[in-house]
Amino acid sequence: MKMLARSLGTLSILPILACSSKSAADSKDGGTKRDAALSDKNASDAARGNDLANAPDRQTDASTAYLTDPDLGLIGRIEIQGRNLYWNSSGRRLVKGSLDDLTTKVLFEASGKYTSSMPIMDFAVDSTYAYVAYAADNTEYEKRGVYRVALDGSGAPFRLTSSPDLNEAHPESITVAGDDVFYHDANAIRQVKTTGGVARTLIEVPRSGSDLRLLVHQDYVYFTMESDLLAEDVYRVPVGASVPATADGGLPGRMDGGAPAAPEKVSTVRGGVSILLGRRVDQGFVYWATGNIVYRTDGRSPPKALFDARDPSREKETGIGDWLFPLDGVIYWGQGNPSSGWRTYKQPADETGRGTVLADMGFSDLTGDADYLYGASESVIWRLMP
Repeated sequence: MKMLARSLGTLSILPILACSSKSAADSKDGGTKRDAALSDKNASDAARGNDLANAPDRQTDASTAYLTDPDLGLIGRIEIQGRNLYWNSSGRRLVKGSLDDLTTKVLFEASGKYTSSMPIMDFAVDSTYAYVAYAADNTEYEKRGVYRVALDGSGAPFRLTSSPDLNEAHPESITVAGDDVFYHDANAIRQVKTTGGVARTLIEVPRSGSDLRLLVHQDYVYFTMESDLLAEDVYRVPVGASVPATADGGLPGRMDGGAPAAPEKVSTVRGGVSILLGRRVDQGFVYWATGNIVYRTDGRSPPKALFDARDPSREKETGIGDWLFPLDGVIYWGQGNPSSGWRTYKQPADETGRGTVLADMGFSDLTGDADYLYGASESVIWRLMP
C-alpha cells in the first residue's frame, strides 16, 4: 500500500493554505463545521502572511481554492472527465465536483465500521461510469470487489466481480480502457468487462500493494513490478492474454495452450527503489520516471531519456514525488520535502531543460484538460494555469 500511504502522507505535511474564497461545493449538511474550519485556516494563514494571490510562482486562478471536499476529507487522487472532477476522499468516498456550478455529490461511500483505514483503494472513470477498487471494511470482507457506479449518480453501485479470496485479497490499482477494466488483485493483474462477469487473469505478479500502477496503451497493459528486493522495472502484457499459475512458482505463468509466458520488459534503466509510471498516455506516449530522469516510449521504439527533473537550486533533492502527469506534450510533477518545501514543476517533453516552477506548493495529485490544471492539497482542489 505504498502509493496511497505516500499520497496521504504528503497531504499531512503540506502547509495549510488560505482559502480566501469559500467553495460553493459546500453542501448544507455539515456547513457550520466546514465554515468554522475554513475560517480558522484563513485566520491562521493571514497571521503567517500566507497570501496565495501574491505568492511567487503560484500561477493559480484568481478564485484560489476552487473546490473543497464536502466533508473536508483528504483528497488522495483526482480525475477529470468532461466538465467534472472526481476524487477519492480519505479513502472512504468517491466524490464528483462540477467545474461549472461547483456543486459536489458523493457517488460511492464505504460502509461498515471503518476499521479499515482506506476501503476505497483506487478508482477510474470513463464517459459513463466510475470503477472502484473496493477493499471494504475489515468487518465486511464479503463486499470486496470491483464496483461500477453511474457518473450521474443514478442507481446503486453494481459489483462487476469479486476478489478470488475475500478473506485474503482485495482490488488495489485499477484502470479502464474501452469495455474492459483492468485491476491488480491477489498478486495478479486481472481483466473484467465493464458489464461484469468472470474476471480473466492476465498475468501473475510476484508482489502486492497499491503502489503497482496500471496503464493501457496499444492493446498492452503497462505496469511497474519489483524484479528483486530493491529495484523496479516497467513491463507490459498483451490485453486478452490468459495466464494460469505455474506449477514451479516461477514468474509469472503460462499462456493459453501451455506456452511459457512472461511479461515484456519495457524499461532499460532500473529504478533504484521504485519507478513512477505516468498517470495517462499522452500524444501516443507512455511516460515514467526513474529517480530524477523522465523517460517515454511510443510502444514501438526503445525508451528515450528526456530530461533530468532535479531542480538546479535543490541539487540534494532526489526523486520525483507521488505523481507524474503528462498533458499535451508537457510533463508536470511534484518534488520537495518537509524542510525545503514542496514545489510543482513543468517541462515540455521535446525541449531541453530541467523544468520550471509552476507553483510554489505541492499537491497529492494533479489532473487537467486543455484549459486548466487542478491540483489537490489536503481537502482543497486548486485551479492553475498550465
